[in-house]
Amino acid sequence: ERQACHVDHCLGYGIDSQDKGPGKAISYAVKYALLKTLGLETGDDPDQDQDATHIPQRPIDPRTPINSNGTPAQPLKRDEARALFKTLKGLLVTCNTDGEVMQFEHDNGPQIELLGDWKVHIDNAITQHRAAIADAQGKAA
Repeated sequence: ERQACHVDHCLGYGIDSQDKGPGKAISYAVKYALLKTLGLETGDDPDQDQDATHIPQRPIDPRTPINSNGTPAQPLKRDEARALFKTLKGLLVTCNTDGEVMQFEHDNGPQIELLGDWKVHIDNAITQHRAAIADAQGKAA
């Protein structure tokens, strides 16, 4: 008997001044993972007749963060960027190997790009964490 398994990684991001940000992030991640993985309908029918004024949009890089209205996201405001930085740094410290750090960078690349001026801080944190991992592995050997 053979079983099939499909692993899908999807990142959600939710901004909330209260405590609902993580819940929003999880909801969006699950929603978009299911939409993309299962090819579910969203109500948009690309085969509908379009009027002559329709202008096709330029394709967007699939790793570009998208706003809820479908437009490319802009860098975050300072307070939002600081909150996202703290969240990303909290995820980073759970990485125990350089491979996990590489996966972290891959999975969170679009959100890291939204950090604007705070991007240098997460880049520094990644560098420092990699050095700490290497140091710990050196001591363990």
